[in-house]
Amino acid sequence: MRTYIGNERDIRHSPWRMNLVCQFAAGQTVPEALKQLMFCQKMHAPTVAKVIRRTANLADIRHGLQPSQLEVAECFATHGRHLKRLKIMGRGR
Repeated sequence: MRTYIGNERDIRHSPWRMNLVCQFAAGQTVPEALKQLMFCQKMHAPTVAKVIRRTANLADIRHGLQPSQLEVAECFATHGRHLKRLKIMGRGR
C-alpha cells in the first residue's frame, strides 16, 4: 500500500476554519473530494483542492495511479508558524 502526503505551508488562515473545509474531503475518493470542495463556499476551499489535486498528480507520475483509485485518508490543518507582534500596553507608572 502506497501513501502520498501533500501539504501546503504558510497559509494565513485560522486552522479551526481550515479543518471545517478539510472535513468535506476526508474519507472520500479524490474525484468526490474535489467535487465537494468545488461547491464549498468557504474561502480556502480552493487551497485544499489544490493540495489534493497536486498529490493525486504526484501519485499518477510516480506509480501510474489514477485519481479514481485514490482515497483521501485524512485531511487536517495545524497552527503552523506564529508571527511576532508588538504588544502595546502601559508601563505601570
